[in-house]
Amino acid sequence: MENQYQNWSKIYQTLGNQWKDKLNNFAEVPLFLDSKMSRSLQIADLIAFALFRNFEYNDDSYYSIIKDCFDKEKSKQHGLYFLKCKEQKNT
Repeated sequence: MENQYQNWSKIYQTLGNQWKDKLNNFAEVPLFLDSKMSRSLQIADLIAFALFRNFEYNDDSYYSIIKDCFDKEKSKQHGLYFLKCKEQKNT
C-alpha cells in the first residue's frame, strides 16, 4: 500500500489536479504516523481543528486564516464540503 501512495503523490506532483495545479512543495510521502512525528500531519491536524472550531462552535479565529487556501474556480469553492444536520425536535 505504501508504494501505491508514493505513486499517487508522484502523479499529483507531475500532472496536478483537475485545474492543472501541481504540487510543488511536497515534503514527505503519505504515511500513517502519530502526528507528533510529522510536520505534514501536524498541519493537517491544525486544519482539521480550524474547520471543527468554525463549523461546530462558530469560532472562525483559525478558519479565517486558511479559508482562502482551498481550491476555487471563480467564486465556487472546491474540496471543502459542509453538510448541516437538521436539529432534532424534542418529543
